[in-house]
Amino acid sequence: MMRQFTIVIFAILIYALTGLSLIEAQPRLERISIVERADSRGYVLRYHLTGMVQDFNIARPRADLILMELSSPGFTVSSVIPITEFDQIREIDLIELENGVGVIIYLNEGVFFKTDTYPDINGRDILLSLETGTRVEALQQVSEDEYFDWYETEAPEIETRPSEEPVVREELPTVPRTDGRLGIKFGVLAGVSSANVFAADFGSASRNGISFGLSADISTPFMLPYDIHTGIETGVFFSQKGFENPDPQFLSGVVFEFDYIEVPVLVKFKYEVLDFVSPYVMIGPSIGFMVNAERVRADDERRDLDDRTKTADISAVAGIGVDVNLFNTTFSAQIINSFGASNVFRDEPEIRDLVRFRHRYLSLVAGIRF
Repeated sequence: MMRQFTIVIFAILIYALTGLSLIEAQPRLERISIVERADSRGYVLRYHLTGMVQDFNIARPRADLILMELSSPGFTVSSVIPITEFDQIREIDLIELENGVGVIIYLNEGVFFKTDTYPDINGRDILLSLETGTRVEALQQVSEDEYFDWYETEAPEIETRPSEEPVVREELPTVPRTDGRLGIKFGVLAGVSSANVFAADFGSASRNGISFGLSADISTPFMLPYDIHTGIETGVFFSQKGFENPDPQFLSGVVFEFDYIEVPVLVKFKYEVLDFVSPYVMIGPSIGFMVNAERVRADDERRDLDDRTKTADISAVAGIGVDVNLFNTTFSAQIINSFGASNVFRDEPEIRDLVRFRHRYLSLVAGIRF
């Protein structure tokens, strides 16, 4: 009865997780940064987003004025404070819109850029190329009729300010959010595993198996120093645990198979080494619900151990991984190590000496998220 109940719970979890995947993650502007172009002919302004926006447009009403609009249903803006000045860029202002953000870029007098905007290869960010050009080249992109409604009503022209003592910084500072929406990506992970147990005065070999399931990667709006992103990794997974060849022969078996449905809840710390490559570490607890417990003898005779094992297992989990983001799709690879915190078997006279009979588990998985 308990095993059937566990299977029902697993089915409910899969249904809930799959249903949530129908909810599209809403993009959010986290910060803005400006770096010099690789050819030293101007700058590239990057809008750091949690997901690709539905639409982005640019307007050049004057040679010294660049307007951009990023829009998407449910678009939100972190507390980005664009106060940095550059030699060529006098000021950057943001206008928060109902479903997007307007960006106003004021250039210093005598500065001329050729502009182009396009999505980054990571499938999330939007890039604005500011290529150094001549006055004639900049004027060729100017259309006095190109305005956005929000600029005319919300952002009147400001007086020209002297640009002595410009402060050059690489990134615009970001104020941490405490009330922003979460970004969620759902996907599948699958791979191979190696399991064993540890207990006093007990030897055994590892049982090799498989691991697969549905995953949810939840990115939070909070960032730690050194641009470390935080998030939560969770999901519903099938894991094969157990051991082989116990010495001395334990319960007259040569293979012990313990299969679980596991739900980890891991805190994730991620750092972007490249625009589309992000290694990370994870740590946290996991709860497993046993769906199968069997002993296999040398003659292949099987015996159910449901009445001798506990139905739930608590583990401490740590892991490392890497995310590769290409065209709004994330490819992931992980190495996960877990250690059981609870005894696998019930307290019985025959196994009472093995007071702490706990799982050890190592898995290598890969998958894709959307």
